[in-house]
Amino acid sequence: MAVSEDGLFPPRIARFSSAGVPLRALVLNLVVGLVLLAGFRDGWSELIAYNTGAIVLSMCLGPITVVALRRQVPDRPRPLRLPALPVLARFVFVVVSLIVYWTGWETMSKLTIPVALGGGILLWRVVRDRTLADSLDLRCLTWLGPYFAGLLVLEFAGRYGGGRDWLPAGIDLLTVTAFALAMFEWGLRSALPASQAAAMVAEVLPVAEAPPGHKRA
Repeated sequence: MAVSEDGLFPPRIARFSSAGVPLRALVLNLVVGLVLLAGFRDGWSELIAYNTGAIVLSMCLGPITVVALRRQVPDRPRPLRLPALPVLARFVFVVVSLIVYWTGWETMSKLTIPVALGGGILLWRVVRDRTLADSLDLRCLTWLGPYFAGLLVLEFAGRYGGGRDWLPAGIDLLTVTAFALAMFEWGLRSALPASQAAAMVAEVLPVAEAPPGHKRA
């Protein structure tokens, strides 16, 4: 439903039935789940590994985003301040990259199918709706494609999950670490200008100014 509300899927997907149930979204989710389950030779266990890799891969955006926001809006009220955030964020990004690498080639290569499908849908919507393209500001994600492609290459050459075992033990981990740190810097350089980011963040109600009765996450 969220994807539909963002304009990437037809609005009718997010419509509720007369019983107040998002039936179309649930049916679509069921169909996609069954297709994914049928596409794995080992069934449920392989699907779990695939899902785990996808979830961990999605976490790569967080460390870069938080460091970028610290630079773009340094005076934003923050109830929680992490010490040594730049170091911690880079460490987390490296760990995420290593977990994806350890997931293995056979599992992660299958992830290219939904990634390509999602990218195709996004491209189709952006071409049809220039307003959506401007609101998304996809230039900030120029690093994401090379990051995913680079991880696939490393997994293909690596020692896990059907990789070719071209990278010796230890060397592979150092290579993934160096690659992740380089991509982290690229991601930071791709961030929005500070003025544009500050304008967007200003539209969000600070936690310190949350209305009475509002629960903090």
